[in-house]
Amino acid sequence: MKQMMRSTAMLLAAATILSGVQGRSIAASPETLAQVTGTFESYASYDLPTSAVKVVATLEKFIPRLKALTVRTVDQSDDGKSVYLTMEDPKNPESYASLEFDLGTGLLMGYQVPIQEAASGKRETYEFIQQRVDQLVMEIYGSEKRKMIGEPHYYSDEQDEQDEQDDPIDSEFTFHVSTEVFYPYLVNGLDLEGTDYGLLIQTEADGDIISISLNIPNLQGTNVPDPKGVLKQDVIKKQYFTPSSFDLGYFREGYAGTPELLYVLRSLPVFDATTGKAIDSMNGAVIEDNRRNSVNNKKITLTPQARPLIVNNELDASKILFTMFGVDTKEDYARYYKHEYRDELEYHWSNEFPNFGSSGVSVNPTTGQLISAGVVTQSPEIPVNLTRDEALKKAISFLEPYALTTSATMRVEIDERVRPIQLTNWMKEVEKKEKGDDKDLEQIYNFTFYELHNNVPVFNHYYNVNVNGASGKVEHFRTSLPMKEIALPDVKLAATEQQASEFFIKNVPLRLSYRWPTYYGVKGPELKLVYTLDDSKGWPYVDALSGTLKWDE
Repeated sequence: MKQMMRSTAMLLAAATILSGVQGRSIAASPETLAQVTGTFESYASYDLPTSAVKVVATLEKFIPRLKALTVRTVDQSDDGKSVYLTMEDPKNPESYASLEFDLGTGLLMGYQVPIQEAASGKRETYEFIQQRVDQLVMEIYGSEKRKMIGEPHYYSDEQDEQDEQDDPIDSEFTFHVSTEVFYPYLVNGLDLEGTDYGLLIQTEADGDIISISLNIPNLQGTNVPDPKGVLKQDVIKKQYFTPSSFDLGYFREGYAGTPELLYVLRSLPVFDATTGKAIDSMNGAVIEDNRRNSVNNKKITLTPQARPLIVNNELDASKILFTMFGVDTKEDYARYYKHEYRDELEYHWSNEFPNFGSSGVSVNPTTGQLISAGVVTQSPEIPVNLTRDEALKKAISFLEPYALTTSATMRVEIDERVRPIQLTNWMKEVEKKEKGDDKDLEQIYNFTFYELHNNVPVFNHYYNVNVNGASGKVEHFRTSLPMKEIALPDVKLAATEQQASEFFIKNVPLRLSYRWPTYYGVKGPELKLVYTLDDSKGWPYVDALSGTLKWDE
């Protein structure tokens, strides 16, 4: 159940250097490269640093197909800090590699090849990819530079690539799986988390390297607190793992693969390691730690109508979108595509800027049962600004036509995407200068409705409804229902929430790291030392029927 998924975009390390570059062609091998570089004295500022030449040689050894890219062009950035190398195949213009080096140090900052260059169809194991990437890092950056980055994190990444030559109204997409390995940048030996600072390497499923990106932060003028001044873990644990931190609930297929009744953490707060206060994970502002506020968790009664949600084709998907959200796919959108990924078949419509908007439906490809549906629209000129209670009524009225008869009594969990925060002085200054993106400021109410069994929520049985408080409209719907009925265990608890809390305090470690607060895209004047859950050993939970702490690896 533990998934290391990370939403990413393709790195464009030096893609722009392929057009309009006033550079010069150089030879393929590093030896010839050095000779040719020396013959162009009038272009001395465009020479590759010696260490960069060595990196090219290492890459050629590690990725032999680069040797076929014999047409090579060097260019320098406008600010004079970077040098770019473009490597092209004279027989195939679509076969190329783009590299970026730091002009002063020769450090490799970026590398990219087209995805189709690396797609062999073969899938390697994480162990193979880990070994290959670790070897590449050591060979390119060496043991000293390796010390500036931490232990790698591995993520599975699935992407769609659209064929731009296709008719935009009915476009085809190719689909592939890749792996990303991220080494976070270290400050005082601790990860700088919550940022893209560090080394990111993307590989194809077969382990072939398709992109490298090194992002080093400029901490000049930024206050960096000393880790020696942090509170002890045990102090924070007593705040982190309180009885109210846990939810008791059924899982149809628990961590052991069978129906289970578990105590699980209901949220993953971030605590300031020097003050012991809960803070916002992005901007670092102090927030209220209301993980089990009765206002945010309610038992409600619905009037289910159980209308079927079956989508067999594009027409059915269009009808669903019109019924749920009032959109006309033929009138409102110019682009359409259909594709299957992660066991879901998606129908999707969209427009591009300035009339940006999209809508889509995903279904079970075998049964046609709807899984999710949603729309993305532009911000309203005159917002209606629904309250929490008004938004909940809107969500309930939206849900009742589709809710199953088993969903008459439910527990709803309410999450407000925009919460009041205590602005610090630097954030106040940012607010004066930055208007920000109005869409980011809209209040989005996220309602998750759980079915109950023996008055206990079944976390696999849910409906999720998002209401935009500004527009007053539902924007997204997702459900796991209907599901085949199975026998769930009786509630015979061998542990209480208090005992679950004690298990965690005694056995589950916290992780100390740095965060760089950001507000409206502006970095704060200081880093923060924070404590978060350390899941390196696995994902902790308490089996409520056996009364034992377990780890999902």
